[in-house]
Amino acid sequence: MINASLFMRGPMRHSVTAVFLFFTAAASAQETVDLKLKLTKGQSWKVELSADMTGSGGDDKKEPGIGRPLVKDGWSLREAWMDVCEADAEGLPTALKRTWSSAKVSMIGRGGEAAGQEGATAKLEAKADEPACTVTVSKGKLPRPVEDFLAKGPIEPLTLLLPAGPVKPNEEWKVSKARICQFHRLMATGIVGGIFTSGFDGLLKDMKNGGEAGHGCEVSAKITAVTKTEATIEFAGAVDDGNGKVEIKGSLKWIVTKNRPSELTWSAKRENKANDELGTKAWREEWKFAKNWK
Repeated sequence: MINASLFMRGPMRHSVTAVFLFFTAAASAQETVDLKLKLTKGQSWKVELSADMTGSGGDDKKEPGIGRPLVKDGWSLREAWMDVCEADAEGLPTALKRTWSSAKVSMIGRGGEAAGQEGATAKLEAKADEPACTVTVSKGKLPRPVEDFLAKGPIEPLTLLLPAGPVKPNEEWKVSKARICQFHRLMATGIVGGIFTSGFDGLLKDMKNGGEAGHGCEVSAKITAVTKTEATIEFAGAVDDGNGKVEIKGSLKWIVTKNRPSELTWSAKRENKANDELGTKAWREEWKFAKNWK
């Protein structure tokens, strides 16, 4: 292509150059993506969440998380609910009315049971300047552990993974180990609404303790693809101290035109070697989460 400005002189050439620079600057500005969650008062979305958690090996007599996995055998959670935004702050939802249409917890070999939150309605209201919320039940009954653990995080756990401001494609941001651990606990919260407890007593204890734990590590995140309508964010983190290792991978689809997520997949693997000094056997666990917003 011939650069027409080469054949222009005087004011006309300067005008063309100015226009070129303007559009170049505009194109650069459009490269950034705002990952600030937006759901304004009166808006709603339907959410589907699944969690599959397995653990094997170790010694039942040892402390969970050290000598054995937090979750024994295999567990699965299938939840569906609707969130209606009742208040927002500059688009960020600060109060949600949540109604669970279904919630099923199953254990391998024992069949599934409806979890206590199925059919319940509760209001989740963010606390000012705190990554926590208040939970007020208005219909049905939430199992107390579910109510307590939901209150320990933001009303939408995904915000724990998002950057503080707009980012460009391939611009990396970090998610701390503490935030990753909190995210894991909130994603698994619905499991404790089931009737079984013996298989994940270690998980229950971990949820109550809070803070950093062995099932988390610092994670790097970046936008790997973006179009006018959708962005793809990839998450990855790994740590290996010689005795045990953690590997985390995730992928998030983000609707650019609506400033909201559409699909998340997440995997966290944890392995520990046998330790003769501590008298522990080798063990491993894997947590898989999938979440869809419509």
